[in-house]
Amino acid sequence: MISVTSGGKLAAGKPSVKKRAGQKRMLKINLAPADGVSEIQLDLFLGNIHDMTPAQLSVQFFLQMFFILAVCRLVGWGAQKIGQPQVVGEMIAGVCLGPSLFGLVFPELQLQLFPKETLKLLYVGAQLGVGLYMFLVGVEFKTELFRSRARSAASVSIAGMAVPFLCAIPLAPWLMKTPGLFSEKATAFEAILFLGAAIAITAFPMLARIIYERGLTGSALGTLALAAGAIDDAAAWCVLA
Repeated sequence: MISVTSGGKLAAGKPSVKKRAGQKRMLKINLAPADGVSEIQLDLFLGNIHDMTPAQLSVQFFLQMFFILAVCRLVGWGAQKIGQPQVVGEMIAGVCLGPSLFGLVFPELQLQLFPKETLKLLYVGAQLGVGLYMFLVGVEFKTELFRSRARSAASVSIAGMAVPFLCAIPLAPWLMKTPGLFSEKATAFEAILFLGAAIAITAFPMLARIIYERGLTGSALGTLALAAGAIDDAAAWCVLA
């Protein structure tokens, strides 16, 4: 409580934080009456902290999954019609459902469908799906083909890393002049390493899906591509670390 003295000063007190029915947290400060000054309450809203129950989270999660899968199937079907892998259409659908398009055109609807409270749960579900899919890719990976083509995979991987790092040498110093792109403490060498690794990293789940959709799973070419991508990614992530 904060009281007003006769001199007009505020006496030290302890504010009470209460949760108002709805979506806001209220910081309630009572100004106690003193010398004819009536009691005043000051409400400071500290943002939306609406807590969803487990039942509400589950309903919202499955609604999101239905909407995401429906849009991905629709856009993926359109991508196949123009000769592109379905996974490319699914990636485009993800961009469209985010703040770049859906959130820009219909911000309130996007916020209702994807409230902040559910994004963490959606992230866990997405990571679980990617992990299970990569497990299946590993189960179908033929190690005997990899052993026979290890040198070829290493050569392809080295070539795939050399070109991005060579491109990063002239690009990094130029991009360092762009405000906010790199840290002010970053050196030119660190910027080159980061930019080269960022360009060299493969979207491994995307690569695996494209190989699967093209019917190359288990073939010599598909195994070579997966092995080269794995070596490339491992080296690039080590550089970023």
